[in-house]
Amino acid sequence: MARGRNSRSGGGSSSKPKNNKFNQASPSGNARSVEDHLAALDHHWNSLTPQSKAFLLGHKNIESLTWDALMGFWSQPDQIHYAQMAVSVGTCHLLAYEYYHLNAVENAALLALTGAFLQQCSSHILHPILQNISIEVLKTWPAEKITPENLPHFHTARELITKGRQYISRYLTKVLPLRYQNMLQLDSHASHVPGMGYVDLISDDWNTTSHGSSGKHQRSDIDEKEIKIILSNEEKGSRNEKTIKPSVALKSVFNAYAEECGESLRSLRFSYNGSTLFLSSLGQKTASDLGMNDSAVISVFSNSSKKTEEEPTQEPKKQPKKKSKSAAKKLHLANSKPKAPPQPISIPQTEKELKEAHSLVLSKVFEEAEPILKELRQKLNDLALDRQGPKNRRMSSRKKESTDSFATFDPNPTGLGGKAGKTSYIVNVGQVENLYISSKRNSIHSRSSVSLRSSIIDLHGCTQDEAIQRLDSSLSDWVDTAMKGEYPWVMPVQIICGGGNQILSETVETWIKGNKNVANAPRGSLLCL
Repeated sequence: MARGRNSRSGGGSSSKPKNNKFNQASPSGNARSVEDHLAALDHHWNSLTPQSKAFLLGHKNIESLTWDALMGFWSQPDQIHYAQMAVSVGTCHLLAYEYYHLNAVENAALLALTGAFLQQCSSHILHPILQNISIEVLKTWPAEKITPENLPHFHTARELITKGRQYISRYLTKVLPLRYQNMLQLDSHASHVPGMGYVDLISDDWNTTSHGSSGKHQRSDIDEKEIKIILSNEEKGSRNEKTIKPSVALKSVFNAYAEECGESLRSLRFSYNGSTLFLSSLGQKTASDLGMNDSAVISVFSNSSKKTEEEPTQEPKKQPKKKSKSAAKKLHLANSKPKAPPQPISIPQTEKELKEAHSLVLSKVFEEAEPILKELRQKLNDLALDRQGPKNRRMSSRKKESTDSFATFDPNPTGLGGKAGKTSYIVNVGQVENLYISSKRNSIHSRSSVSLRSSIIDLHGCTQDEAIQRLDSSLSDWVDTAMKGEYPWVMPVQIICGGGNQILSETVETWIKGNKNVANAPRGSLLCL
């Protein structure tokens, strides 16, 4: 750390501001003298470079100390090392604390903002700086990325510090809690420099907040000499060497060893010099706490093997003394009594299990009642059917005329020769609901031959457009004629299209499909002329 490499004796240039700044009383009524504050300033400036002191105190006010200015200075090769050290954050805040109590408010504001900047550099947002990425890469950031959301520490500190003396005090109280300030005042009675306990406490806290708990003893870890310990497992015949520092907790070493072996830490046991190292009592004990030297051997074994080793060494059980006859009789009577059967353990059922049990019971009921319900359902469906009663037939007084006296109209050209294809269509025209009723053909057949002849249309010699036009114009007349007649308000129509290339036949078929009042007549419903 920088504090270990630099002198603590107050070397370097003096940090004493202009004399007129010290003629006023301390803003917080601090009991420390001016000499104490000046000595503390010299001490803290020794943790930073002279260039940083000249850079920070060279600014006239906080408005000139922008983010770009701080970034350009601290990302230089000779300064980036100090930006990486977490103790630099606490140093800047301590300098701001001393300047504030000397009424050098501008200097306090500059140092407080610098501390916030270094704290921001330790966060994950600017982690590339700590990886020694060049400043040119960071300068490529767009302006909209420099926002309070991306830089919370820096922008929050600037917002408070620029409001004046009172807000600077609030910010310093926030970053330096009261227990630090009290410790600083108590230590100052003994010497003109801050107590080492306070300085180490500040350093440890900033190491914890900036780099995690692993950096808490960063200074002592650097100075320590590494040692080698050997984890020997005689069951597997393996020896695992670990190079650690004496201040490292042994429990973390055991965790790493268990992960490498693919076993649970609780299934392993460790011993050193014949003494078992219990994980529950080991806590944060280190190798130096247990007096381990270089090449110390720690024995490793599993729980199962330990139990098997301990079983043969157990002392034989002592034979119990013979009981008296009365005691033996009482014991015999007690054993001869019938033992109550063990009560089953009742486990309360969850709501889901209760619902499943209820559903299972109901399913059995429905299975038994299914035939009865099916019969009732069938009866209800039968009652809902609309049945038609038998028709009353009337006997005609006239004798049925012979069909031989009438000419028979047969549109089926089968066996009569002619061209291939369909030459005519027999369709029903009228009410849509009754177009396909074949049981009413007798009433349809009762039409007169005159009306039948008027329902024949011949499309020979027509083009497709002319045929469709004639069919559309005749459709309305056919529908009116059918609706003026008797039930079922349907009349037959014969459309003659002829043979040929079947163009008219296809046109008529398409026209029939496109009109809802027209349908092909069922088979056997043709009229006899």
